[in-house]
Amino acid sequence: MNIAFVSYSHDFSAVCPSGQMLYYNIISEEDATVSITYPDYGWGWDGEIISGELELPSHVEYNGINYTVTEIGSSAFSSTNITGSLVIPNTVTEIGYQAFLFCQGLDGTLTLPESIRNIGTMAFSLCQFTGELVLPDAGKSISIGEKAFSNNNFSGELYIPQSVKYVGNSAFYGCNNFNSLTIAENSITYISSEAFRYCRNMTELNIYANIEKVYSNAFLDSGYYLDSTKWDGDLLYYEDILLNARNDISGVVDIRDNTRLIAGSAFADCSSLTNVNFPNSLKSINISAFYGCSSLADVNFQNSLENIDASAFQRCNSIESVVIPESVRSVGDRAFSECNNLESVTILSDDITIKQYFILDSDVKSISIESMNIPLIDNNAFDGIPDTIPIYVPCGMKDEYSAAEFWNRFTNYRESLFFVFNVTSNDISMGSVSVIQEPGCDDDLAIVTALANQGYEFVNWTKNGNIVSTEETYSFILDEDVDIVANFVSTTLSLEESTKTNLYAYPNPGENILNIRTVLPEGRIEVYDIMGKVVYKQDITEEVTKIPTEGWAKGMYLWRVYSEGKEAEGGKWVKQ
Repeated sequence: MNIAFVSYSHDFSAVCPSGQMLYYNIISEEDATVSITYPDYGWGWDGEIISGELELPSHVEYNGINYTVTEIGSSAFSSTNITGSLVIPNTVTEIGYQAFLFCQGLDGTLTLPESIRNIGTMAFSLCQFTGELVLPDAGKSISIGEKAFSNNNFSGELYIPQSVKYVGNSAFYGCNNFNSLTIAENSITYISSEAFRYCRNMTELNIYANIEKVYSNAFLDSGYYLDSTKWDGDLLYYEDILLNARNDISGVVDIRDNTRLIAGSAFADCSSLTNVNFPNSLKSINISAFYGCSSLADVNFQNSLENIDASAFQRCNSIESVVIPESVRSVGDRAFSECNNLESVTILSDDITIKQYFILDSDVKSISIESMNIPLIDNNAFDGIPDTIPIYVPCGMKDEYSAAEFWNRFTNYRESLFFVFNVTSNDISMGSVSVIQEPGCDDDLAIVTALANQGYEFVNWTKNGNIVSTEETYSFILDEDVDIVANFVSTTLSLEESTKTNLYAYPNPGENILNIRTVLPEGRIEVYDIMGKVVYKQDITEEVTKIPTEGWAKGMYLWRVYSEGKEAEGGKWVKQ
């Protein structure tokens, strides 16, 4: 004896207010709640037609119990031949996955009830609504799933009220007939990937919410994107958000002042981009913003940047070094991975979290961390980087880093002062410099010496532009970034001895007056400071030229007399 078992997808059925037979599953006997589902066994409506307006009930009675309709279940009406409008009662809190997918007979305006809390993935995708979409502003959080309303013909303004807290990827993708978008204050804080892509008539944006992130291609090929008047050269902005760059953008790009964030994939695969000048207003670089910019070589971040998202600079093969400024608080997954020529990374921030695969498949040869606070890193943050590369840390921090979680994999820690220490000559043809003692953690004393070439003499050392010593050997404590320059001058006073005439520069040394006596006719006098800057010039009109020097800094000066376009005389003068 064969027994056939029939599996039903519903618990009971009942006629709805608009006259159609609908099917229900009981969610909770205790709460007396039900979900609308599809009929009988198998999946879907199997060719049944629901024509005319479909009005769903708020309550339905079964076995003497009055149930509240709180959900429209997954695929409840998917691919159903519904024609006309749709009315959803103010008891429904959730519309499930693909609930009305491909219901191409639906038209008119869709008004969602104040009770709604969640609109599932593809819930109304590929319907043909021609009127407005009205989202409730009920003061409670609403979530809109991926592709929830994609490829519809809604018209008018799309208004996202403050009750909406989440809009999924491609939620309104291909909704060609919206003419504007308004996002209310205190609603969503980020705009998902391709959320409004291909909304080709959406030419106006009014975003009042505090948007923290814009994911990849959120407005690509929208009406706003396609309107050439919205572009600033090769860049598309909405107020302080940089949305997109043209794919053929090349060379050096200046991002305009006041830009707060760069949207996801904004410059993705711009292979001719070589340099970006970031403004000091920039707070966030979103996911994949510069992904695949293979010619991008310089990334000089300002100390305003707080967030570098996942894959932001992945596959930027021309970048050789990266400095993460003090202001940065988070670096996302693979932010600089597959940057094949990246050799050095410097981290200045003292409050930062670095996610996994940060520099995977790069060629990093050293990492410098200037913070006394050990950065938080994921277990896989430095996967692919040899354990033996030098890791430079502040003086006294080697043991702490060696013991820190996930940092303890590295075996070659080195302590450093982290001050910039540049020693140069003002002219290598005049003289050379050498460092006798390099400053370090054990001894921060620096000793440098200068050696003049034949025909020249040493004058002084300057540190960051200020004269600090006239001794050839100079020592100092390194406690800041410094540029140390040895200054040399020529010991020859003129180009040719035969052109010299009877001359005097007096008093020498002097204080507030420099007198130069010369008998050269129609000459010109110029005076230079030790850095070669002209501080005074005058045509010769008398045998003795009096030059006031009250405002000049103490030190050595060079004077030259020119006649008929050639240097005829010259000398040195010292102001006391």
